[in-house]
Amino acid sequence: MTNTDQSFDHLDIINAVLGLAYNFESYPNHLFKAGYKLSRIEPIIGVPDSINPDILFMSENMGLFAECKGGKFKTGSNLSRYDSIQVRH
Repeated sequence: MTNTDQSFDHLDIINAVLGLAYNFESYPNHLFKAGYKLSRIEPIIGVPDSINPDILFMSENMGLFAECKGGKFKTGSNLSRYDSIQVRH
């Protein structure tokens, strides 16, 4: 079995998403170009029954949560919970 035949595990996906915020010449850096920087890994959101995002990126005016999932894609009920979160830094 080759690496392309195997599915990515959670850590592989997190590392790939983190790489988007750094200026690596050999890797896509779209978040870096847009001004985002890594703020937190697995931030704790102080809202009862809230979501647990994997990564929080921050730019000058915006926050971007990344929820890294492997396997089958499914949009769950947690998606609407992101709307109610305000981030300050």
